[in-house]
Amino acid sequence: MIKKITALIALALSTFCINPGDFAVIDNLNHDGKHQQAFELLKNTFNKADPDPAVLWRMGREIFELAENIPTSSKAEKIAKYTEALDLLEPYLTITKGSNFDMANIVFFYSSNLGSRGKVIGIGESLGQLPELKRLADKTLELDPTFGLAYLLKAKIEDEVPFILGGDKYKMGVFYTLALKYETNNLTVIFDAGKAFHERNWGVDKKIKTNDKNTLKDPSPLNIDDRVYAKQILQRGIPVYKSIKNPSDRDNKQYAKILKLLESMK
Repeated sequence: MIKKITALIALALSTFCINPGDFAVIDNLNHDGKHQQAFELLKNTFNKADPDPAVLWRMGREIFELAENIPTSSKAEKIAKYTEALDLLEPYLTITKGSNFDMANIVFFYSSNLGSRGKVIGIGESLGQLPELKRLADKTLELDPTFGLAYLLKAKIEDEVPFILGGDKYKMGVFYTLALKYETNNLTVIFDAGKAFHERNWGVDKKIKTNDKNTLKDPSPLNIDDRVYAKQILQRGIPVYKSIKNPSDRDNKQYAKILKLLESMK
């Protein structure tokens, strides 16, 4: 009986299309972790002759989430899924229709899939992509200067790349603070930023001296140590999570990591 019901649902999805501009159903499926269902609906709606940027980036988002959920032990399958998103989005990186937000999302989800695929392939591939990832992040911000997740991408690049290879912990702090500015209630940004500042662990003197000699000024508070700032960031995640009426699976996981890191700071 269950198999029959599942088959009927699959058949219904294969013939159902969403109305252009009405993405509540898709975004709710994404929220609930039903990424394959969301992708199938988007695929049925997608018109290659007249591509809608709002459909395109959501397709890239769902493929990204599907790839993320493939275990690392299935390396070839994981790489293939990220590549599917790249093949889909690459022809539209310079699309000039739709809102700046939608165009920025196409570039962002292309870069997200590209960066994650590089990590799976290996360190050589990942490092080789850094100039392109930085370029894509900057392009995203050219389209939408308030696109906080692009700042998150820039911060993670500076954080994860060793200093000898061009990583910059000062820029990391600047970009994480800007990501927090535009993604105030994003638990992923809150956790990543809090963890990064906790691990950088600069004192007030070093923060001020480094800021003074940089043309890119640090918007984070310079009068408190990194670990004090990190704790403030992470504590912000508690009321954010409690205000979410229907937290997603990602929200639950990020909140658990926030609480665990806060507990380790006691």
